Amino acid sequence: KSRYKMQINYKNKVCISYYNNEIEAALKYNEKALELYGDKARINIII
Repeated sequence: KSRYKMQINYKNKVCISYYNNEIEAALKYNEKALELYGDKARINIII
């Protein structure tokens, strides 16, 4: 079974979490990026 990693770097700290599918990982990354970086966040585009 595959696991998908979400990793975000912020102020020399790294947050890593694992999810069961790539969509869930991408959504969680977007959520955390917006929380930390606001308008300057680079988010995933999910189609």
